[in-house]
Amino acid sequence: MEMEMEKEKGVGTRLRTVLHKLPGLLLYEDGVVERCPPPLLPASSEFDVDGVATKDVTINPDKGTWVRIFLPRSAAHDEIPSSSRSAPLVLHFHGGGMCFGSPAEPMYHIFCSRMASASNTIWISIHYRLAPEHRLPAQYQDCFEALCWLHSQFATTAKLSPISTSGHREPWELEEEDTISGERERWVVDYGDPARVFCVGESAGATILHFVALKMVKHEWNPLNIRGLIFVDIGVLTDPLPEMTPFTDSTLTTKMMADSVALSLPVGGKLGDALLDCLHPDSKCHFKLGWPPILLLSAERDLLREGVLRYYTFLKEAGKDAELYESQGKGHCFHLVERESEAAQLRESTMVLFMRKL
Repeated sequence: MEMEMEKEKGVGTRLRTVLHKLPGLLLYEDGVVERCPPPLLPASSEFDVDGVATKDVTINPDKGTWVRIFLPRSAAHDEIPSSSRSAPLVLHFHGGGMCFGSPAEPMYHIFCSRMASASNTIWISIHYRLAPEHRLPAQYQDCFEALCWLHSQFATTAKLSPISTSGHREPWELEEEDTISGERERWVVDYGDPARVFCVGESAGATILHFVALKMVKHEWNPLNIRGLIFVDIGVLTDPLPEMTPFTDSTLTTKMMADSVALSLPVGGKLGDALLDCLHPDSKCHFKLGWPPILLLSAERDLLREGVLRYYTFLKEAGKDAELYESQGKGHCFHLVERESEAAQLRESTMVLFMRKL
């Protein structure tokens, strides 16, 4: 533990114990969190260099959750009536170890903008609550709520019809979902096609997507048709965490993972709990239900690679329609920072082709 000096007005100086210190984040023993906010990009209704306009829309004002919508110029034709929607909708779950990230951060904003333009799809990136201020399962609940919000944009009733009557509930599921914004978002309703919906998550966002999918497959989403799920460098975390090797890229280290786990799990939680283990025995019954086609993307030098391969093997053994594509010689979520590299463009085109064929 580290001690930090802090001056209090009219009191003097006191020592505070730092429990966890991550780049841009300090968690003190008394529960106080200090953050160094990253630079953020504002939304703009003007089309950018990628030919994409953006807008921020509130999902749940009580929780402070919202989405950033990325509308490509190719989909935004005012003369197209709502009965002729043509652009698929993509719900995006950003990474950041459950503790960091925002759709407004440059690397996520640019990625979503590029993908919206390249695939002629409307991307909807979720700003969910972050740990340690809001520990798991807040992230799962917020992202499932965003999916419910998308459903409410097109449905005549917000109530979901259950498919599974097994009675098994994930430990994070709520008896009733919180009330979400009931306003129709014109960019989504006028230009989006509810019959072609995809979900994409990278890193911790892919882990969130897994847990959202566990609940998603138990419901009927009509008129939404969720065509496919894309998991990019998913964190399949077990005890012990994987160890670094000389071959492993240092973008993501064992210590980073351990810190993120400690900050995101509820106090007293541990690795191997059903709340974080994607392959926990208590959750496997959900794989007997119908899942959309799945694309898994891995990177050869990523610390999480072996977990991705285990997840892929499990999906195939469960009879799921799953594909795996690996980027050779690359590290964790390299496409977010090496945007112009051939490998990043190939990874992006793999996602585009997956969506176009479904």
